[in-house]
Amino acid sequence: MTELRRPRVRPDLELMTGYHSPQIDVDVRLNTNEAPESPPEEFSELLAAELRALEWNRYPDRSAHSLRSAIAETESAGVPGGLGADQVFAANGSNEVLQSICLAYAGAGRSVLTFEPTYALHSHIARVCGAEVLHGGRDEAFGIAADSRGAFVVVGAVEQSGEGRNIWIRKLSQSRDTLWTVEHTSDGDH
Repeated sequence: MTELRRPRVRPDLELMTGYHSPQIDVDVRLNTNEAPESPPEEFSELLAAELRALEWNRYPDRSAHSLRSAIAETESAGVPGGLGADQVFAANGSNEVLQSICLAYAGAGRSVLTFEPTYALHSHIARVCGAEVLHGGRDEAFGIAADSRGAFVVVGAVEQSGEGRNIWIRKLSQSRDTLWTVEHTSDGDH
């Protein structure tokens, strides 16, 4: 009988420690996504009623269209030209969003720039996706400072009246020359 062997983890991940949020014994302790008080009883009762109504034996709406539509409707007032459901990315928390971005744009031979202080999982997710992690700093006013190589990445969006929106990510050298730019242009309907 053939013995099954567990495949080896990538060498760049073998010695990497897992992400752990420290649990310390103090009078007041708040970690990520924690609150000092429990939710109101009315909220808990409404949540329980909604959970009882779910069809647990079925997948939810895979495209999350109802959720994305509700978010777009709620946030649209603050966005020039409005916001449609097709412009909303729904995920299971910010970690999934970061991982999706890293899987699409980072990886072996690419780098991700973080600015400390920040959430430790940003670097962790980038490393797991195979990217080199570069650490920039912030100045006293918490503005963005250059990375250790003197370069930095800028993300921006330009609204084109009636023509849509251009969203871009641009890497600038120490002398502020553009090293590369990635653009996404939507038409006036998106």
